[in-house]
Amino acid sequence: MINDQVRELRAATIASISNSGESGPVRVVGYIRDSLATTATGTAYAQSEAIRRWVAENGHRVVAICQDVKTPGHALGREGLRALVGIIDSGQVDAVIVADLNSFATDLVVQEIVLWDLRARGVSVLSANTDDVAALSDPPGDHTRLLLRDVLVRVAEHQSYFVESTSTAAVIDLNSLDAVGDRREPASIPVEIVQLIAASD
Repeated sequence: MINDQVRELRAATIASISNSGESGPVRVVGYIRDSLATTATGTAYAQSEAIRRWVAENGHRVVAICQDVKTPGHALGREGLRALVGIIDSGQVDAVIVADLNSFATDLVVQEIVLWDLRARGVSVLSANTDDVAALSDPPGDHTRLLLRDVLVRVAEHQSYFVESTSTAAVIDLNSLDAVGDRREPASIPVEIVQLIAASD
């Protein structure tokens, strides 16, 4: 049953990308993050191998892999996530791939904020972990995720009334944190949300 769900989700993702006018292998950018939490995903190396294996099995093309890893003497930041956003905004990729959703954050709220932001930027989000199939589905299998997505959509709708933009009103401006890539105008999303992502594990 789970294998059927995985195949259906992957097929739907590829179909949606194909319908957008793209052809050939799906261009993906990977994201890897070390974690301070004992319940989080595997090491950066394990995440990298899971991503490369998944991409090879599905015939996609890795454009880049961005990572946030622990460095002695330095706090674990979000430079890799900001670089990821820069690559997405350059228009060179179709999807983001992670070893599992804990790579974004172990906190469910932060996970959904990041998923929402990436999708608002026009890319699909994929996971090498079959356990994430239900979470990535639309609607998700988890009622909490469904509620969070509804709230985020309503926040975007609310913000659109006050932002003079038709293309960036629904996008959290992670680039405002000195990200690489184009420098779009802030989307007027409360800065506390961006800080929550930056501070999350």
